[in-house]
Amino acid sequence: MQAPAMMQSAPVVAPDLATEHLTQQMLTLVEIAATQDRQIQALKTRCERLERREQAGMVAFTAFFHILDANRVSDLAAMAGVFGNLIGQAQQLDLPEDSILYLRQIETMLRDQHSDDQDTAS
Repeated sequence: MQAPAMMQSAPVVAPDLATEHLTQQMLTLVEIAATQDRQIQALKTRCERLERREQAGMVAFTAFFHILDANRVSDLAAMAGVFGNLIGQAQQLDLPEDSILYLRQIETMLRDQHSDDQDTAS
């Protein structure tokens, strides 16, 4: 009769081990998720900093181009043309698309401001 009693005690231990194993796996998953969340937050912060730098760069370019235009060194349309040429060269050199997009934004800004200046002068 002792043999059946031993058989009954073995299944009780196995579920406990399985539960403990699942608990450890869940804790590991929670740690991984927490680490990924921290990494995502760090990336979001970095992206926000990069966006602020890009905006600061655009402001600096705008000020520089307006100084050139005001001092009659070059007008906005000519500077936009230079950026058009830079974009063409950047595409031929297979520069990253985000770099080309940045140049396009500057070119568009210059063309828009030139047309605004033309409308104001009329």
